[in-house]
Amino acid sequence: GEWTPATAWKDEGRSTPRATIATFLWAAAGGDLATLRTALMFDDTTRAKAIALFDTLPPATRALYATPEDLVASVTMKNIPLTAAQLSWFSNPNPNPLAVLNLRRSTDGWRVVVPDAAIDRIAAELCPPTAE
Repeated sequence: GEWTPATAWKDEGRSTPRATIATFLWAAAGGDLATLRTALMFDDTTRAKAIALFDTLPPATRALYATPEDLVASVTMKNIPLTAAQLSWFSNPNPNPLAVLNLRRSTDGWRVVVPDAAIDRIAAELCPPTAE
């Protein structure tokens, strides 16, 4: 894999998987919600799950985000460590990776696929169980 410090992350577009990851990290580190959101890909099931989560949020929380996709991008942004990243293709020498990102080509470039489990983690973060 190739290690890249956060100071070297930049907007490289989404023409290749590597460029997409660089742009994704750069947008997260710089707080560029629009660029990060456009780098994400939702399948129908995951989008429906994100919408359902968004609809259950209290109005004050929901008002912070224009769309469910903005919610996911914002929480994702907050969880990106601002240190360095190692990009490994198809194999991972680290038995305990911090994150595994799957990418898929779309009509306008490569995108990071949002897994269903990410929506579950966001729900747990935003709506922790209440003590009875």
